[in-house]
Amino acid sequence: MDGAPKHLISASGSEWSLKGVLLEKEIKLEYGLKDTKASVEINPVDVETDWTRKGRPEPKSEIIVQGKYECAAASLAMLLGEKLFTVKRAMGKVGWTNSDRGASDRVMTEAARYLGRDLLYVTDDMLTADMGPASLTIKSLNVKGMSHAVTWNGKETLDPNWGRAGRIFWGCEWNPKTIGARGAMVLLDKPLSLDQRARQDKVLKAQRGWYKKHQEFAKTILKELEAA
Repeated sequence: MDGAPKHLISASGSEWSLKGVLLEKEIKLEYGLKDTKASVEINPVDVETDWTRKGRPEPKSEIIVQGKYECAAASLAMLLGEKLFTVKRAMGKVGWTNSDRGASDRVMTEAARYLGRDLLYVTDDMLTADMGPASLTIKSLNVKGMSHAVTWNGKETLDPNWGRAGRIFWGCEWNPKTIGARGAMVLLDKPLSLDQRARQDKVLKAQRGWYKKHQEFAKTILKELEAA
């Protein structure tokens, strides 16, 4: 993506024109109708991109490289500052098995509790580019229709697939907004009370209205922690 912009597409007619340009971190479409010109920018998450390491910044933080089906465990290990084995053992104690089913929000939450920390799931509308550390749920670049977990440490994104042979991976330059995260398990600075954990457990078990319940619960808890 470095160097001069590269034209991806170019087309025109008697009363219209269309040109797609690959910029440093985005796709820019320039289009015109008669004498009117306008442009629109597209998140590169939705377009084909060169995901090799060539020319991309190296992460400043240490990345824990995952094994097969271990992205959630590796992401949580980096988030908590624990060894991968320690996190996998904690996740196993709360029902996780190393399979293509991945790890549920409940497993992630209970494993963090086992290791002395609390997580809070926040929905995509609550994510910001400067938010605190979190494990982000994003779409997989390697398996169509599947999700993947990466860690945002507050400064850069750490993908457990980084450098793995035969795997495509996200670079450290992305943040929770630009990477197109579907949600995040945020690492809380303050511990939750027993009552707050009990309420959280009910939300994690919800079958209907899952998104709205998580959204409302997260906003409520953050207000309570701020007021405490």
